Parts: sequence; structure tokens; C-alpha cells
Amino acid sequence: LDLGAYRPAIRAFTRVSALRPQSAAGHHQRGLALGKAGDYEDAINAYKMAIRHDPKLAISYNNIGVLLGKIGRMDQALKFYESAVEIDPDYNDAALNIEAA
Repeated sequence: LDLGAYRPAIRAFTRVSALRPQSAAGHHQRGLALGKAGDYEDAINAYKMAIRHDPKLAISYNNIGVLLGKIGRMDQALKFYESAVEIDPDYNDAALNIEAA
């Protein structure tokens, strides 16, 4: 992936996270941009910050699972998928990820 294409989004959401450190949405969006750029470890950390500020943000748990799966940490990924479904039993993407794991 081309990090350059995501650099403006990463900068913008890094600023949002700095200006509004309690904003789970800002951290989540930063995680999305970092993940798209291939910076999986920093993306995982951004999603964890989002979860710290909103423990019910099922999509951040699922996205951590996806990234952990991409780096071969499937046992850990499964735990995050399961957490996402525990928070939101109707979250089909996380349920499908559990089946695929």
C-alpha cells in the first residue's frame, strides 16, 4: 500500500486525537488510516486507545482482530472478535471472522 496516499488522513486524525484525546472516534479513525497504510502495530494501538475511551466500541475490537490476523496472531485475533460479538451480538462481520479463524 502507498503510505503517501494515507499520510494526510493519518496527520488529520493524529491532530484530532491530540486536540480531543478523549475522542474514541478520533482514535478509531486514526487506526483505520494507519491500518490502510499498512502500519498495523500503530493501528492496533490507536484502536486500543479508542476502546479505552469507549469500551463498547465493537468495531474497534473487530478491527484489532483483523489486523492481528494479518500479522499471524490468530489466537489473539479470535479473542478480539469474540469481544466484539459479546458487546454486539448482531455484529455479523465479527461473527464471520470467528468462523473463519
